[in-house]
Amino acid sequence: VERGVRFVQLYLNNWDHHGNLTGRLPMQTKDVDQATYGLIQDLKSRGMFDETLILWG
Repeated sequence: VERGVRFVQLYLNNWDHHGNLTGRLPMQTKDVDQATYGLIQDLKSRGMFDETLILWG
């Protein structure tokens, strides 16, 4: 991102939950939550946060 790329895609599979939501989803969202927090803090410390768009889909 610091080298000027305009687009970065990260992929995390196994989000197609059809059962056992209370068992699987909390662990998976915890992993994503911690990583997202780290990304946002890093972008802020480098002065890049205000020019960054983060999309989840």
